[in-house]
This record gives sequence, structure tokens and C-alpha cells, in this order.
Amino acid sequence: SGLYNFKSNLLGKHNALNATAAIISAILIGASVKKIQQALENFKGIKKEENYWDKLDASMLITIGTAKLNDYPIRDIIIDLKKKSMNYTINKSSAIFPGNTKINIEGDFGSEFEVFKGRTDFYTEDFKSYAKWLNIENINFFSPNKFRAVNFMSDLVYRPGASTFAGIEGKLDGTNFSGEMRLRWGKDTNLSAKLNLDKINLVVLDHHE
Repeated sequence: SGLYNFKSNLLGKHNALNATAAIISAILIGASVKKIQQALENFKGIKKEENYWDKLDASMLITIGTAKLNDYPIRDIIIDLKKKSMNYTINKSSAIFPGNTKINIEGDFGSEFEVFKGRTDFYTEDFKSYAKWLNIENINFFSPNKFRAVNFMSDLVYRPGASTFAGIEGKLDGTNFSGEMRLRWGKDTNLSAKLNLDKINLVVLDHHE
């Protein structure tokens, strides 16, 4: 483990994305970091007339039984990618995290990962264990039997120069909720959010007692 630098002589965002995918794939099949660095630095690209990548249709499926992240085993990792012409799709990107937390992301990208339209599914039986793994503090202010089971789905749409939209719907313990958020990036960054709850039944602990 550690921080490694990779150098490429090719310019452009699409070349950086292709290089990143190649690095990840090489690491997953066991190639050494040194050999990957050398190969990437020595690669000069291919002539334009020989470049068939833009027209290539391909799929990539990665499955990992168990991997370690932040000193905790992450289980049932699945990454299912598809490329059709210049469009990229994540059919499935899922794993099981602490607290029996199941997360799945799927959606469509543009030709150079400039746009994204998709959804996230999140389910956990013990949100406190998941939050502790993420080093989220103050979660223990809630009653031990509260803030545990969380289940929600979020739609996400991102386009450069337009508002980023995130819609969310789910359930926290016995509380149903839904809402949306819109965020525009730029000089005048603005954020609007709306959240609807059908009922609230949270008990906060008093640590001074």
C-alpha cells in the first residue's frame, strides 16, 4: 500500500481515463506497480488511422470475493462495465460494507465521462457500524435502538454547466422520507434542497445524566 505516481506522455482527458482504467486492471491481475509505471511511460499511443477504440464495443466484469479497506473486509465486490461506441455504462457496481451495508451504483456516462445519469441503492442493517467505519463522529448521541436500519434510493443527474440533481427516497428505522437537491457549480454556486418526512421518532441521548 502507499502513494504511487504514474506518468503518461499522452495528452487529453480521454487518454487519462483510459490510462486509469488500464492501471486498475493491471493491478487487479497482479502486475507490479513498477512494471505498470514503465509500460505507461513508454507507451506512445497508436496512429489515428489505426485507432479503432472509438468504434469498439466491449464489456468488463470484475468480481472480488473479499478485499480489505480501512482495515475491514469488503465482501462481494462486483464491477460490471460496458462500452458501446463512445458511450460508457455501469451496469452494476456493488459491494457489502460494515454493518451489512449493501451499496450499488449504476448509470450512464457520456463519451468522456462528462455527464452522468444513474442511481444509487443503499441498504444497511446497522448504520452506526457503517458510520463508525467512515469515522463519522457523534452518531452515538442517538438511542441504541434508533438510527440503525436505513434503506434509500437516490437518482442523480450531472451535466457540465447545468444543475446537478439528486432525488432521494427511503426509510430510516420506521420513518419514510423523500426529497431532492439541486446544485449548480460555477461563480454563483447555489444549493436548494427539500426533504419530506412522514413522521419522526428519534430519541437523543443526554450524555450529562
